[in-house]
Amino acid sequence: MIDTRSTGSVINRILEYAMRVKKELAKGMVLVLIMTGLQVLAPILIGQIIDGKLSSSISMTDIKGISLILLGYFAVGIVQSFFRYVSNMSFMDTANLIAIELRQDLFNHIQKLPQRYFDNISAGKVVSRITNDTNALKVLFQNILGQIVVSGIYIIVAFIILLFTQPWATLFLLVPLPILVLMVKFYNKYSSKYNREYRRSLSQINSDINENIKGMEVIKTSNVEEEVFEEFKIISEENFNSGVQIEWLDSFTSFNATQTLSNFNVLVILLVFGIANQKNIPGFTVGLMYVLLDYTQRIYHSTQHIIQRLREIERSLAAADHIFEIFDMEEEDTISDTHAQIYGDVEFKNVSFYYKDEDYVLKDINFKVQRGNTIALVGQTGSGKSSIINLLFRFYQEQKGEVLFDGINADEYSLNDLRSNMSIVLQEPFIYEGTLRDNITLGIEYDDEVIKDALVSVGGEKLLSTLPDGLDAPFTEGGSTLSQGEKQIITFARAIIKDPKILVLDEATSSIDSETEQFIQIGLNKLKEGRTTFVIAHRLSTIKDSNEIIVLSYGNIVERGTHEELVAQDGIYNAMLMKEQNVDR
Repeated sequence: MIDTRSTGSVINRILEYAMRVKKELAKGMVLVLIMTGLQVLAPILIGQIIDGKLSSSISMTDIKGISLILLGYFAVGIVQSFFRYVSNMSFMDTANLIAIELRQDLFNHIQKLPQRYFDNISAGKVVSRITNDTNALKVLFQNILGQIVVSGIYIIVAFIILLFTQPWATLFLLVPLPILVLMVKFYNKYSSKYNREYRRSLSQINSDINENIKGMEVIKTSNVEEEVFEEFKIISEENFNSGVQIEWLDSFTSFNATQTLSNFNVLVILLVFGIANQKNIPGFTVGLMYVLLDYTQRIYHSTQHIIQRLREIERSLAAADHIFEIFDMEEEDTISDTHAQIYGDVEFKNVSFYYKDEDYVLKDINFKVQRGNTIALVGQTGSGKSSIINLLFRFYQEQKGEVLFDGINADEYSLNDLRSNMSIVLQEPFIYEGTLRDNITLGIEYDDEVIKDALVSVGGEKLLSTLPDGLDAPFTEGGSTLSQGEKQIITFARAIIKDPKILVLDEATSSIDSETEQFIQIGLNKLKEGRTTFVIAHRLSTIKDSNEIIVLSYGNIVERGTHEELVAQDGIYNAMLMKEQNVDR
């Protein structure tokens, strides 16, 4: 997934997070060093028993000495087990701390990304980055790093001890080294490709599951369960095939090949020592043979561990690359030092805008709204209504012209200044999992009386009185226990509690029936009082009192005026009105 150059960059950035918990990491490393030293010491003790305390006829010659060495061997094993447990716990604590830091930083950064990022990626893939990818990186420190460090240090220490005690004996361990290096290169060559395919298909699975669960009602009512399942089955099989390829590579390199080399090395050691004893060559003792056999088994076992963990390392680096790819995306400039006040005058001046490929969705748009007035935007789907709102909230930047607030270019304000003075009520009211209070305040601290006043002022007195727990009434995500009108009233309260100077009603009544619309009209009127209001209208009957109505078609303003003026023109607006009235009949 990542090339050699970017791999180094990813590793450096991972180390930056590791440095945040360097004390915990250093503690784990020290414990690993002690444990490894004890591991290397154990076979030497047994070698001493064999060479110094046992006769050639294998009869006991010094029971006291043997007992002391065996006791030491047992003590080494106990202490080693203790340090293994403590070092594992230390690496787990380190991994959890790094994962928390990383996940919090990632979530905070994602919230600051421009809206276009979310418009071009599914929610499931974002969730996968925050959860699966951070967990994969957590595994790097929790399991992989500790085991690789232990294995690597053991191999190095074992070689050093043999080099200083029996230099010629290191030849038995060095002979297969070139083969091991080739094995690692072979593994890295193919594992990167297989892991790239595996991560891609896994991310797609998460995305499909998330979208299908959210859209289950549509799937069921459309009776397309089998078609959806077949699509999911295809991507699942791709993920399975990638996993099989990885498992094949792992089983070949980490077990079969290393085990074969280990067995070969054991055979060579036995053969050489057997010949040396036959010819009475000094130095080839049974104790040394035992140490070499033990070291050989442990070194190859450690090598096997390292190769087995290469896949996890590759996955962790791929996951880290996913994460840092998001971190490299430029954040919106939301920081405010001025806390500028906005009064509500809005002007679009010669504004043209496209999302991609210079395919303009707004073309030379000009209008001005005075503070406290209401402007309605109408037109067919794709006419540019939502694009105007996207520019108003600065989710996107216009390519031509300028958007002005109180006569000042929007770019002169920070996004915090602008958005803190604006609220929006969407066509589909979203209810978060949490209490009624949480859904109105969105985590900002308000007195309960302020919250209740906001709710009552938009027609929510009945809703509040019917909830036994009042503001503490719990809701599930989506608010399944609430009617559409009740949900919309909550979003009205959410909007009004900010006391915004600019309000956007994005087809706020299009998804409710006429009776419910009359019920929440009080809330709508209260919301609009004294505020500059943009209304994207579905029902033209709801915008008759607007100060100005703008009719859009394919990104152009084709008509504008009050309701009465547009009816008198007998143009597109009047045709839309007549069609609506005929439908209502």
